[in-house]
Amino acid sequence: MIIAMADDRTDLLEQLWDEVSTMPFPPAWYQREPGGQCLVTLHAVLAGSAAAVLDGPLDPRHRAHLRGRLAALARILPAFAQDPYAAHYFETVHRMAALAERIDRERTGD
Repeated sequence: MIIAMADDRTDLLEQLWDEVSTMPFPPAWYQREPGGQCLVTLHAVLAGSAAAVLDGPLDPRHRAHLRGRLAALARILPAFAQDPYAAHYFETVHRMAALAERIDRERTGD
């Protein structure tokens, strides 16, 4: 049962990663840095972390980096409220990264 739940979560993470990978980055946000965050870099780090979790557990340094960037995105999500596409895009990135963090935490017990 626990293995089946983990497999379901991994399948969902793959689906979210595929969705994020095929969505164009919101063009109006390339040069903007809400809360001092470079969104292109933030997206790249979170997508890369999710892909790495699909391959296995993260090392402690990468796990801490994922958690920090996930928290940074959570803080700035309200900045996208007036742009429905950007809001959907970054909420999907957030869901993907949060699921990756959860899967990694459950694997490592951390």
